[in-house]
Parts: sequence; C-alpha cells; structure tokens
Amino acid sequence: MDHLKKLFHDIFETRVYDKRIRPVIDQSHPVYVDVSFFVIGLNSVDEENGIISTTFDTSLDWIDESATWKPELFGNITKLHVPQDHIWKPDFVVRNGMSISNDAQKKIGYTSIDYTGKTKWWPYQFHETSCEINISYFPFDKQICNVTFIIWSHSMNEIIIKGKYVGKHQFSKNALWSVDNLELFEDSEHLDGSDYSTITLTLYLSRKANFYMWNLIFPVVALSILQVVVFLVPAKSGEKLSFAFTLFLTYNMFLILMSSMFPEKFRKYIDTVYLYRYPTYFGNYYSRSCINPSSNLLPRSRHSIFSMSKNSDEIQRFKQAPAPHGTGFPKHDPSVKVTAVFGV
Repeated sequence: MDHLKKLFHDIFETRVYDKRIRPVIDQSHPVYVDVSFFVIGLNSVDEENGIISTTFDTSLDWIDESATWKPELFGNITKLHVPQDHIWKPDFVVRNGMSISNDAQKKIGYTSIDYTGKTKWWPYQFHETSCEINISYFPFDKQICNVTFIIWSHSMNEIIIKGKYVGKHQFSKNALWSVDNLELFEDSEHLDGSDYSTITLTLYLSRKANFYMWNLIFPVVALSILQVVVFLVPAKSGEKLSFAFTLFLTYNMFLILMSSMFPEKFRKYIDTVYLYRYPTYFGNYYSRSCINPSSNLLPRSRHSIFSMSKNSDEIQRFKQAPAPHGTGFPKHDPSVKVTAVFGV
C-alpha cells in the first residue's frame, strides 16, 4: 500500500501531471492511438429515419510518456488503475452520430497504465448513427452501415488513429438482422485547413428473411393460389361468388394486420398491391357473369348475347331485330330462346 501511494504521489504530485497536455515529451511529435472495436450487439435498425443503434466496447491504447516509472523503486509495481478523469485522453468522438453517445463508464471507468507508459482505455458505449437504408429488395435486402470516429480537436500533426482489431465479443443476436461481416479502415478528413484522423467501422447487415417468409410471403402465395381455385368452383353450386368475396376480404384484412411488419418506406407499395387486387377481383366477377348466365350482373340484352341458343337461325334473327330508339343494343325478340334464369 505504501509503495502504491508513493507511486501515485510521484506521478501526480511530484511531477505535477497535467491532463490538459498531450503526453509526449517532444510536443512536435504526434500521439499514436491504437483502436480496437468489440461489437456487442446491433440494437435496432430504423429504416424510416436511416438510423442504426449499436453497442460495443472500444479499446484505445497509447503511450503516456508522462506516466512512466521504474518498478524496482516502487515495490515491483508494474501496473496502475487510474480513474479516467485523472489522466489525458484523446477526444475520440462519433462523426456521424444522430444523438449524444451514451458512455456507460463516463463516471466510474478506470484506465490502466503500465510502467512503460502504455495506457489502455475501455469506453463502453451505445451509439445511434446515420445509415442510408435501401429496401428495394425487401425482405431479402442487405445493408452496409458505417460508424465513423474522429479526433475532434487535434489535427493529424498531434494525434493519429491506427486501427488494430475489430470483432464480435459476447455478441447478442438481433431477431431481424444478422451481422455478416465487420471491417475497419483508417482515413482523414480535411477541416479548416487541417487534416483530422478518422477511423470507420463498417457493418455488413442482412435481413433475416425467414420471419417474413413464413408470416408474410407464404400466406400471400397461399391466398393467391386459392384465388385461382375460384375458377374451378362449379357455377351451379352457388358458392363461387361468396368464395371469391371471402378471399377478397381475407386478403385485405391480412394486409391491414400485417402492415406493421413492413418498413415505413415500403408501406407505400401496399397501395400498388391494392390497385392490382381490385381489378383482379372485378375481372373475376365479370368472368363469372360470362360463364354463369344465371348471374344478375349484366343487362338483359347482354345476357341474351351470352346465353342464347347456338342455333345459327336464331342468331340471325337476333341480329336483324330493330334496336329501340336511343340505345345501342338490339330489341330483344321474345321468340329467341334465352336460358337466363334471373333477368332485370
């Protein structure tokens, strides 16, 4: 205990450690910061606003030349754990953040320093960052999202970021998305006449389509197959029209109930589905009227056209019948054999 107190006293009081000054003896040299990311989870993907929420550990390593010592002089102590607000840290912030990052260790976190001055800082953070979402291939879409960090106040002459490692650590799987790959690359950004060091973590995401296959696509395909079955129902059974109406209402109720499953940007395409379905069902009713002349969906004159006897003489007499004034249809001849049961 005495050796530890002596070491703390030597670093922070005898040497008058100043956390406002970059930890290099020669201030003309930059501080090299090695960065590693350990992705813990993909919390959510907001397709409408283009925001992803992630959680990961970030490891930052650098050499603090102001905090070195000889272990033999301090009871062979080789490492210290120091509250993070007691030493210098790089101003490492999210560049494309959509909200203030939540640093869970801001008040309670510690940094470790060994006798060579190697310092390690582990900020555990939640980030909400922007990401351009393309749902053209929903639900089989893949997304590429970047989380970019930058040294906010120091140019590359003062601090340089180096990517060290990226991977998953105790990763919590997302129910709707999978993280297929992770990449890390360094870059720089030119601002106010100076270059600032940046590093970007790239996440390759793919939507888990099985959920949508069983809960969306499969029911829609089943209903579409049943719609074709309508044409196989005998017209004389009297159930053809009711079966078609039932399918029509079922399909529309299904779309209403399942609309919450669609991404917000994709919901506008539901109107297109409706525009497709209505003509299809009305076409079905019209076809039924042609196939089953007992239907009461057409005028009497058109019923006569579709239901008259196939005798050529009767057809000729129907064509020669004079049309009433103001109508485009020939006057119905009572002598023509008509098989319609219901008439208007």
